[in-house]
Amino acid sequence: MRAVTDFLPFVTPYAYGVSDPMAEQAIVSTCIEFCNATFLVQNTSWEDAVADQSDVDVEVPPMMTLAGVLRVYFKDVELTARARELVSRGSAARGSAVPTVTVPNGTPTEWFNRDPAEPIISVYPPPADSEDAVFTLVAAHAPARAATRVADILYDDYAEEIGAGAVARLLLMPAQQFTNPTAAIPYRQQFRAAVSAAATRARLGMGSATSRVRSVRFA
Repeated sequence: MRAVTDFLPFVTPYAYGVSDPMAEQAIVSTCIEFCNATFLVQNTSWEDAVADQSDVDVEVPPMMTLAGVLRVYFKDVELTARARELVSRGSAARGSAVPTVTVPNGTPTEWFNRDPAEPIISVYPPPADSEDAVFTLVAAHAPARAATRVADILYDDYAEEIGAGAVARLLLMPAQQFTNPTAAIPYRQQFRAAVSAAATRARLGMGSATSRVRSVRFA
């Protein structure tokens, strides 16, 4: 992980008079935008199956938030992603049993994000048996708003471009000593070009990836 302050040399010289705290917040906001748009920073985790439990936690590394779940596997088989609006069962939508309704269990074949605001997915049908580390989740992450450190790849491969995005944000701020919307245009263009290239890189499987193991039991 790299400190947010490491990006300052790519930002403060180009927004005269900006304070370090303001520049750091612009850097974090730019990193968040970059990660949410590219899905470049990824993490793979292994989770337990709990009998008759549909919800599965998504591991979120420290100082990060969940940008999106990319792929889910049960044992060696990839599950089919389903959009929330296509979920037809009330028990699946609410993530808990419905009185007098029996939900069949079995081998999970589908998954969806039941609550986009939480790092949880739901699988269907719920697993019939409790088993250790049989779910494999590949997820993309972005820095948390209060992050003081970000993924290494953001600095090692994109420090100048993220710096340019932060400069553009600052120059577009109204009523500041450094406000200059016209000057912001090339910086924004440089940043957007990097976003496009990084998104392609992530799709081709050459993004930043880590593997962590965490198994959580649900009651």
